[in-house]
Amino acid sequence: MNYLDYIMLGGLILLAAVVVIRIWLWRRQSAEQLANAAIKQPQTAVVRDSTVESKRSTSFTPPPATDETSAAPAEADKQSATRPAPPPVQPEITDPITLIKTFSAPVEKRLVAIKKAGEEKNAQAVPALIEILYEPDQDIVTAAAESLGAIGDSRAIEPLLEISRRSDIQLMKEIADRLDEKTVAEISSETALAVVSHQSPYNFKEMVVFKIDQLPKDYFQPDGSPIPRKELVVRGLKDNSQQMRQMAAKAAIGLDHEELVEPLIEALGNQFEVESVRFMAAEALGGMQNEKSVDSLLVALKDDNVAVRYSAAAALSGRKDDRVVMALIERLNDPDRYVRSSVAYALGTTGEPAALDALFSCSEDDSEAVRFSAAKAIASFNHDEVHAELGKRLDKASRSMILLAVEILANIKDARSVKLLREYLKSKDSDISYRASLALAGTENADIIEDLIEAARRLDEELVTLMKESANDLSSFVIQPPAVGVSGEGAVRGVSANLAKLAKKLHDSSANIRGSAANTLGDFKLQEAVDILAGAVKDKNEFVRASVVAALGRIADFGALWHVVSLEKDKSEEVRYAVVKALAPSTEVSALECLHRMMTDDKSKNIRRAAKLALERRNN
Repeated sequence: MNYLDYIMLGGLILLAAVVVIRIWLWRRQSAEQLANAAIKQPQTAVVRDSTVESKRSTSFTPPPATDETSAAPAEADKQSATRPAPPPVQPEITDPITLIKTFSAPVEKRLVAIKKAGEEKNAQAVPALIEILYEPDQDIVTAAAESLGAIGDSRAIEPLLEISRRSDIQLMKEIADRLDEKTVAEISSETALAVVSHQSPYNFKEMVVFKIDQLPKDYFQPDGSPIPRKELVVRGLKDNSQQMRQMAAKAAIGLDHEELVEPLIEALGNQFEVESVRFMAAEALGGMQNEKSVDSLLVALKDDNVAVRYSAAAALSGRKDDRVVMALIERLNDPDRYVRSSVAYALGTTGEPAALDALFSCSEDDSEAVRFSAAKAIASFNHDEVHAELGKRLDKASRSMILLAVEILANIKDARSVKLLREYLKSKDSDISYRASLALAGTENADIIEDLIEAARRLDEELVTLMKESANDLSSFVIQPPAVGVSGEGAVRGVSANLAKLAKKLHDSSANIRGSAANTLGDFKLQEAVDILAGAVKDKNEFVRASVVAALGRIADFGALWHVVSLEKDKSEEVRYAVVKALAPSTEVSALECLHRMMTDDKSKNIRRAAKLALERRNN
């Protein structure tokens, strides 16, 4: 072959490549157009060749209406082949309820029908309005919610609560995600706890998006609208597609049909099912309050999956059956704090004396979230009964019980509660006084305002004293060379004296003071400081333990990291997170091994993610 032949061959190859690329682009564009047409106009799409179109697009397009002009002359067929056929005329939907449920109908007409149902207080439209609450179009959902509110039918209460809760959780999650560490440190503990308490650790309902345009063909009716919600749940829970089972489980929440109980029980008990489906199946069963589901929910309460236990506990809320109450009381010892919080909430809805007695035992729980949930739950009981129990327990109460009592009184806030809170406002324990002041904040009573001002002054003085002591400790840390004729023993004795002061502060009754002392000790790069901090790694307060871990991480010498590693399985997620942060800068083998274990074995996905990021940053 000569030079010209090579040029011609190269040109042919290039031309072939261009043709292939153009064909591929044309087919892709055609497929996208067909898919869009099938979604936007499911009843007016023109089918020229059904076999070809079914290969190009997987989107479902309802079958076209029968063409009564199929026997037209051949000339008419040729003319129609040269231009697009007009869309078949669909009969106008006149029944407002049918129009509300028809997904393929024009949105404007559906909105008019939805609003009209609310204005006319049409109770017959309630099932249809509830069904469309789960559509992806927010305008439709909002209009349906407003109409259901205007009608005032009791059947709409649970679905509306679920929609409201879903929106609130998402909003609070966005707020919490925007809070940086500095902001969290500045806001009050009550505000921070309010944000945390609204965050569900399992956002399966938010993650599962119900999209009607993703439903397979057999989930549509001949008119192009989806099958009824109840039928969709029954069929979807048995679907081979995980996405369909998730959408079906979500659609079941808020429904109350006897036919759904068995499929949901089966999904909940299936150990091979994904946790999101099982979680939502338990929630759906809880909303139905059907006696058939109690046994399966009690079994799920001991499931190996944390999310399933959490949802099962919440689903058992409001049941006064003795075996349910006793099962919930037993799960107050669950290893997961979120499950314990869910159990505490459920016990608060029972109103049973045994539940009230068990909730008071949560005062010794390591997690503040659990103690907060227990206080809210106790406050939901009859207030006379609660005050009677508090009267029995507060005579010789432990500090943890007093703190729980303050939270309970803050939730009740009647005249008797305010009286007790004013007494705790004068407590020498800064934590108790501070929480009592938060509970009484916002009052317009002049006497209480004076008490609050006095308590704030005492707390400020305590904080100033602590800061001065910390400043003195830090200044003594820098040991200057001894002057001529002066022994260095005096300087060393000064450091030892300051360390002794901080060691004493680590045994203070106030968790704030113990935590501040631990933080200050982290600035002393001395073996003595490590030894003092090592004695506080088992402090009952998770904030103090986290402060101890952070301080040991800053020292990072004299065996400090060994004590940090010893807390890798601490009950508190905050402490374990502090462990990850403390070990992140270290190059010691023990630190790396600990991070690897936490990345793979920790029960919290947040901790696993933090450990993974720490290792990745090290590699980069």
